[in-house]
Amino acid sequence: MPRERILRLESLEDRNLLAAAALPEPSGLNGLSVDRAYHDTSRILVRFRSDAPALPESAIPSGSRYGRTFPLVSGLREIELEDGVGVEDALAWYRKLPSVLYAEPDYRLQIDAAPGDPQFGQLWGLHNTGQAGGTADADIDAPEAWDVFSGTGATVVAVIDTGVDYTHPDLAANMWRNPAEVAGNARDDDGNGLVDDVYGADFVNGDGNPIDDHGHGTHVAGTIAAVHNNGQGVAGVNPKAKIMALKFLDASGRGSVLDAVAAFDYAVAHGARVSNNSWGGGGFSQALADAIQRARQAGHVVVAAAGNSASNNDTAASYPAGYDFDNILSVAATDRNDRLASFSNFGLASVDIAAPGQEILSTTPGHTYSTFSGTSMATPHVTGVVSLVWDQHPDWTYARVIGQVLATADAIPSLAERTVVGGRLNAAAAVRPDTRGPRIVSSVPRGSIGGSAASVVLRFSEPIDAATFTLDDIVLFTGPGGNLAATGVSGSGTVFTISFANQTALGEYTMVIGTEVRDLAGNRMDQDADGIHGEASQDAFAAAFQLVQTVAFASSDVPLAIQDNTTVVSYLDIDQDITIADLNVGLDISHTWDSDLRFYLVGPGDDLQTHVVLSAFHGGGGDGYADTVFDDEAPQSIVDGGPPFSGSYRPEEPLAFFDGRNARGRWTLVVEDAAPFDQGQLNSWSLVIQPAGDARPREPPHNKTDGPFLLTGTATSTPTLGNPWTTVTLDHTYSDMVVVAVANYGAGQGPAVVRIRNAQGNSFQFQTLTPGGSAIGGIDVHYLVVEAGVYTQAVHGITMEAVKFNSAAVDRDDSWVAAQRAYQNPYTNPVVFGQVMTANDGWSAFWSRGDTVANPPSPSALYVGRHAGEDSRATTAAETIGYIVFEAGSGTLGELAYEVGVGGDTVRGVADSPPYSYTHGITAPTAAIVSQTAMDGLNGSWALLYGTDPLGPNRLAVAVDEDQTRDAERFHVTEQVAYIVFGTRRPAGGRVDAAAVVSGIDRVRIADAPRRLATTRGFAGQDESDRIVEIAARWTRGSEAPSSLQTAGLSTTSSGQDRSQKAASRPRDLRALDAAMASFSSPRRSSRLESGTLPPKRNEVALIDLLFAV
Repeated sequence: MPRERILRLESLEDRNLLAAAALPEPSGLNGLSVDRAYHDTSRILVRFRSDAPALPESAIPSGSRYGRTFPLVSGLREIELEDGVGVEDALAWYRKLPSVLYAEPDYRLQIDAAPGDPQFGQLWGLHNTGQAGGTADADIDAPEAWDVFSGTGATVVAVIDTGVDYTHPDLAANMWRNPAEVAGNARDDDGNGLVDDVYGADFVNGDGNPIDDHGHGTHVAGTIAAVHNNGQGVAGVNPKAKIMALKFLDASGRGSVLDAVAAFDYAVAHGARVSNNSWGGGGFSQALADAIQRARQAGHVVVAAAGNSASNNDTAASYPAGYDFDNILSVAATDRNDRLASFSNFGLASVDIAAPGQEILSTTPGHTYSTFSGTSMATPHVTGVVSLVWDQHPDWTYARVIGQVLATADAIPSLAERTVVGGRLNAAAAVRPDTRGPRIVSSVPRGSIGGSAASVVLRFSEPIDAATFTLDDIVLFTGPGGNLAATGVSGSGTVFTISFANQTALGEYTMVIGTEVRDLAGNRMDQDADGIHGEASQDAFAAAFQLVQTVAFASSDVPLAIQDNTTVVSYLDIDQDITIADLNVGLDISHTWDSDLRFYLVGPGDDLQTHVVLSAFHGGGGDGYADTVFDDEAPQSIVDGGPPFSGSYRPEEPLAFFDGRNARGRWTLVVEDAAPFDQGQLNSWSLVIQPAGDARPREPPHNKTDGPFLLTGTATSTPTLGNPWTTVTLDHTYSDMVVVAVANYGAGQGPAVVRIRNAQGNSFQFQTLTPGGSAIGGIDVHYLVVEAGVYTQAVHGITMEAVKFNSAAVDRDDSWVAAQRAYQNPYTNPVVFGQVMTANDGWSAFWSRGDTVANPPSPSALYVGRHAGEDSRATTAAETIGYIVFEAGSGTLGELAYEVGVGGDTVRGVADSPPYSYTHGITAPTAAIVSQTAMDGLNGSWALLYGTDPLGPNRLAVAVDEDQTRDAERFHVTEQVAYIVFGTRRPAGGRVDAAAVVSGIDRVRIADAPRRLATTRGFAGQDESDRIVEIAARWTRGSEAPSSLQTAGLSTTSSGQDRSQKAASRPRDLRALDAAMASFSSPRRSSRLESGTLPPKRNEVALIDLLFAV
């Protein structure tokens, strides 16, 4: 039966000083049937409605009586139970009262586990010089902070923990003293029910002596406020902060929700502006949530450890860090090399910031010092800086203080996708004026959604001055019908909602937020994080989404009663063949205690063990699942939410499990009631399906009777002053071309992205540039050009399609979505290549995926898009994306042989150990294109041909690269790359094509000739065809092209020159070419084209273009 886990101090320890045994993991939160080891059997917590008359003690059941009240949470009462009165019985009685908001067990909480001070040199988290294998400056810059400001002692910090050894010589001078209490007189001077609560309070034993009998709380306190320059031990982050010791965890590291609420109550009542909470890991408690919410109203900051299970708090919350209040700072841990600690929890939306937390030396009881590890140790670093900032700015609100701490964090690559700010605490920056502008880190909705939309929710990197965010800051809002108008902006802190009239028209929607939105320090937007605020295009943000067609189905066997400790099964039958692109579940359940419930969805043909859990034992008392929608794209997880669960939530397990499957058949919803006393009803449930292929209107098939005019080539970027673009002129005029290009570079070059523009007629322009925007010359670019259309094996000799569409959405490291597309051909193994074909705004690179971000396109799932990698700057303008789909395999097209496929998941970054090789069946390759397919690395990448010799017989050298917008490193996890390799076919007559023996061929292009030309013996079996063959060959740079080539009428060009500028005289048969090649020989090459052996590849090359007619 599900159990509530014991919360624990968020620390690890490496010296056997915290030896608490690991506790069993819960399967969920159950309000009634909680293991007795995990809650106090002598009491429960009940909160009465404020508008209901007080229930006299004489009216409550015998065997129970009123206990403590908590001014911080109005109406919350302790109900003491006599021996023999069961917790379950008491909860059942109180929950039935109309005057009761909720009743819950008292869950047990547990530990998760420059100055002259002699051991300061070991405090790498404050000042990292590279000691013990660390990285210099991978710290919070504490000495630099103290040079600016070292505190005043005005800020009281509550350490809610195991107590504090207030006699420790490194802490005694910085202990808070209760001004209303006289020490040692054995009297309750201030009338708060505690005798001699001089340094704080002990809620475990109910007295005023918060001495630490464990060690954890003392360790935390030392990091926050150990005294400086006293000739002893260590130094705290804020050397003058006042520590209020609030003990709610006992000598074993365990405590209860009731005592935690009492600690918050005491802290707020006695003036603590910030509390350190290095404990957590348990489930949702409404009483604890209410206490933190009321502390928020008092302006109190709760700094909480993220947890030590190396898990994602976005999907499985850890409390109290996981409560969704803007006065909470959730803290992850880093190691001494600025990496996310191996044990640390993380969460792009739920964990705010990181701080040093591994091997942290601090104070422990008995005048000792010890080293602990954990997010428990990271948290007091942040608490110390919060207190330091508040000492410096006592008039600031809690939101302004939090904003300062978040806005001034150091950006760290390992945290970029793991915390809200993507950075590690910097104390020195926090006590200096904030000069960093805010960024928008996410927008919802995004990608393809069904139904309608009436708002966009934005999350910023730091709190925003709400007065500066108005309708005037929405500089563009467009939909499929043209311009739209927003109607309102609301929000506070880091989350804001933009409202507009409900939109139902299918198509793309784009909203651009301007640069005048300001943080609490008055800084304008800095979306590209370059330190220059308010740049018109670079610092604007574009939120984009698509409304797509959906189909809804509702169950017909409801309503169904939900009895105690029973399982209810409801069915929904679909008699249509629908391939699922996206699935949402609508649900309406009435129940008097929602956290009794677990419900899951079973697909057609699956047994009950194969299912997706929508929610398991979440909520509290009463009817929380009214009109709830489970949607993988929702901004909040059901795990993080609180009742009532109205609106959209991500399910406990992703519904993407069903993507790509046929919806036909019987669907099953299973609802389990796992506890007695409370009952309810399943009122209704439904499935909303986005069919695959319906995300966008299908392009009408192009009824091509002629060929795709496939052309491959190579050119070199040659930017000039004032013109970074290189023009490529083609030997065919296209009515609607699709161009795909890939860069070829190696060690010491790049990162380089290929950009295309003006692709029309018989030419296009390209440039290679860094993602930062600087043009790079001397980069070879391989390109593939085809006529847009749909081609089939039966008519054209190849199964492929070439498509263009307009894309407003941009993916990046916090969002990998892409746009769903519909195939125009059926494919068994589709392979996709693509290119951003316009340059309307900043850089972006093509990528594709299948049913998930990490899978390549499949026969039933095609998503294509563009991404900006680690670049947080919004690419605001829409761009044209061109993509080409091939059927995997090998074949011939005219005189071209080709092989196309998706390689293994083995290709890493240019800073790893490139090149990475794919094998293929082309023995004389002439050209290749590679493209990113799927995305394993969350910070984005693109594929490239690697090195000076990427093409070899049966070998292709590749790598992936990433931008350096946020960090300099170019390491990358393994990726899959789509590839197509071209070569020349062996004709039916058995003779070798001329192209097959020319060393280092760059390209072969075959297309219909405009007129009939003389035929020769050169290509057996081709006597009646009209063909143009173009070949590019290499020879060592510095040597002269053989004169016989000129005699034969063959033109020569340098690498990168326009291939269309050919000599006027062309050889009309292969005899001239044959003779020319005979003189252009080496000791390893035959003088005859029919039977030559190839010389070694040369690194430094120039090019000859051989254009001849046959």
